[in-house]
Amino acid sequence: MVLQRLEKVIADFHTDLKPVTHCFITLGTSWVYEHLGTIKWLPIVIKMPQQLFKRLLSVDQNTKLLSGTVDQLTAVYPNIKIILR
Repeated sequence: MVLQRLEKVIADFHTDLKPVTHCFITLGTSWVYEHLGTIKWLPIVIKMPQQLFKRLLSVDQNTKLLSGTVDQLTAVYPNIKIILR
């Protein structure tokens, strides 16, 4: 029952996205942090002591990830316009 509902949600989502013409990607804070005690990745750690974290993903790594994302989007939506902010 749950699997069928999930499959329907995914199918509906895919149908809703078919007419997509534009994608906005914002890079406000594009860092990932690793919590040194738990090895968990977090996107933002503003309210926590910085000495508990190690910053991951260099500018080059972020660039590669963004390039991969753009490649995947254009593979599915060849005419999509991507706007970076």
